[in-house]
Amino acid sequence: MQNKLLKILIPAVGGQGGGILTEWMLQALEAENYDVQSISLPGLAQRGGSTTYYVEAFPIGEDIIFSQFPMPGDIDLIVAQEFLELGRMLERGYGSENTVIVSSTHRMYSTQEKLPVASGIYEDEKLFTFAEQFSRKFIGVNVLSLAKQNQMNELASNAILLGALSASGTVPISKESFQKAIRSVAVSVEDNLRAFDIGFNHVTSIGDNAGLNDESENVLYDEVNYVNPSDIVKIEALKKELFKDYPEHLWAFIEEALYRLTDYQDFNYAKDFAGKIKRVHDIERDNSAMDFGLSEQLIKNLALLMTYEDGIRVSQLKIRDMRFDRIKEEMQIRDDQVFEVVDYLKPEADEIYGLLPDILVRPLVSFFNSFKKKGESKPFTVTQKPVTTSFLGYLRIWLLSKLKFMRPVSYRCRNEHKTIDLYLDSIEKFGKMDYQLGTAIARAGNIIKGYGRVRRRTRDSFNRLIINVLEKSYEEEKSSPDGLAKTLEIFNSSAEIVSQEAEGI
Repeated sequence: MQNKLLKILIPAVGGQGGGILTEWMLQALEAENYDVQSISLPGLAQRGGSTTYYVEAFPIGEDIIFSQFPMPGDIDLIVAQEFLELGRMLERGYGSENTVIVSSTHRMYSTQEKLPVASGIYEDEKLFTFAEQFSRKFIGVNVLSLAKQNQMNELASNAILLGALSASGTVPISKESFQKAIRSVAVSVEDNLRAFDIGFNHVTSIGDNAGLNDESENVLYDEVNYVNPSDIVKIEALKKELFKDYPEHLWAFIEEALYRLTDYQDFNYAKDFAGKIKRVHDIERDNSAMDFGLSEQLIKNLALLMTYEDGIRVSQLKIRDMRFDRIKEEMQIRDDQVFEVVDYLKPEADEIYGLLPDILVRPLVSFFNSFKKKGESKPFTVTQKPVTTSFLGYLRIWLLSKLKFMRPVSYRCRNEHKTIDLYLDSIEKFGKMDYQLGTAIARAGNIIKGYGRVRRRTRDSFNRLIINVLEKSYEEEKSSPDGLAKTLEIFNSSAEIVSQEAEGI
């Protein structure tokens, strides 16, 4: 890049210090005797939106007219604060075989990724593929993870990224010039110099492997920290047994499901899950397709359906030390400071009596529903504000979390598992007839979501989808030569409508 116009694009997220990172670049280039110009393209600065900075630099000694805008396919260096922002730039064509990319690999999920009922998160693997495909050299480092590991706040990630850039040797700027720039800008100088060294040393240590997702956080569940050692031994044995029947890309889902279910209830609950997915595996084994698409949809959705978040589960999660540690970290609370956590809870009556034994509750619910007028009345709620960090507040929630032994016979559990049984029976029945129809039913399990009324409404919607649409359309079309194909078409279109309605609840 020496003795040529240097074009640098910095895609950033508003409020995370993109302006400071750009200023460091400018100061460092000036220290290396470059004429420089920077442009900030309009974005949502300070609001968590996308905002872009563009820098051009040329060695002092020759007059040059700088451009006001970056041109697709003509960028030398992309320095990205966040991985999806890099993806946006590559989508717009700014990457090329001449581009060097230095990017953090941590993710901030966009609104569009959060909206779908099931996971709408864009796959990181695709972003890595695009980054490597549309660059001369790609260096990906999870700078946010490095900051956390070194007890630094997230704003230190910019200096870590700058250190990673310096260590890459891809720009004509010395390490000393970068450090001088940090001092010149005079923002948290000592912390940022330390963060710069962390990024520099990290990339230096991984060398040619810098393009790999070297700092991806372990996607495995927090639940492993709360499972008894004796249960871990059982889970590992069951996991290895299941792995024999499934391809490697499903192993992580199976493993997380087993730990999640054991933490949620007990090992026998996880074992029951294993038995349920085996029913579907037997269909795939007897089917020539064997693409495991049916099992993949079932494993993901069944694990979520079986770990619905009732009052017991919510209490369990609220008193975990990891939650308090996260709050302390996010609020940047020092060890010598005292903080208070107040939980604002407003459970509806259904969520309260849903914890009680089904044999007692169901007759009473039926009796009162017989007097209920048509139309949804305003639900009865119980507002609570326990101070979870106080002794009494913590004790209340802790006692509720210990009611797991009541869950299998509770009113809520019986209702949830009635739907789960309908889900599995439908997959098994129709999956044997038509593999694609079975896969569609398994996918439709993601319609059920949320808490309280939202959970009940989406569960009821799913039940009606199976009973009123799937079963009836099959009965009407089964005598037709292409009856299953018509049933699949009707079910898919109906499931799409129900899914959209569920997202709007």
